[in-house]
Amino acid sequence: MRRTRAQLRACTPPRPAERRLVPDLSWRPLAGALAYFHFPWSANFDKGDDPAEAPLWSFSYGLRFLMGHESHHATHPQGAERRAAVAREAKRLFPLFAPLRRALAAHFNTTADRVIFGGDDGGWERLGAPSVQVYLPNMLWHTVHNRHTDAVYVRHLRRYLGGQRFDELRCSAATATSFLLPLVAPAGAGLLYYDAPRGQISENEHRYTVGTLHAFAVWTPHSIRPWPYREWAAGEARVTVQTFGIRCGEWWVMYH
Repeated sequence: MRRTRAQLRACTPPRPAERRLVPDLSWRPLAGALAYFHFPWSANFDKGDDPAEAPLWSFSYGLRFLMGHESHHATHPQGAERRAAVAREAKRLFPLFAPLRRALAAHFNTTADRVIFGGDDGGWERLGAPSVQVYLPNMLWHTVHNRHTDAVYVRHLRRYLGGQRFDELRCSAATATSFLLPLVAPAGAGLLYYDAPRGQISENEHRYTVGTLHAFAVWTPHSIRPWPYREWAAGEARVTVQTFGIRCGEWWVMYH
């Protein structure tokens, strides 16, 4: 695989969005099978799974009775109470996310009041807010290459609004963009992204800068860049804020 400097630049946002943003987010390191956690929640990566068939504990979900906050299962009745509690806690982060809202507005060349977050009043209360992701040190992150796109999040917003409402609001899937704001970046943390000029797959590398907003189209095949596990830095986490945005008329809807 080859790498080109021009393609590396393609993963960076326009200059107006490159703001130094380091919100004072409180987070608590947790323990779990995959050493990966996010708050408030994620999308439905497990749509075909039946939560009733999950064992008492599994590698994928942990304890069955806590499945209500995760993925597709957050839409099931058993998750209602937890969803409500998580939504209340997520909204407490919104004042800390004010710099993020302003930077997104600068990126889109609009004003902050035109940037809607999942969880905002006005019909967006049940849509997921921007998510804080925590990766704890683990040998897994030294080797994993999870190549994927974020296209699932376009379908996520369409499901939330319904197809007719999605069209009425003039939401444009072509504008769908992924955003990452690193808060803590261990040595080597970043992104790998892929294209195929002239039919040859090319792997390209982009390193994270703490406090800088990074943006790319949701259709871009990409993977977390593996970073080395070091025993002398076993407490070194990788912490990012992640959100996805779609233009709906004069508004930009940001969610997770």
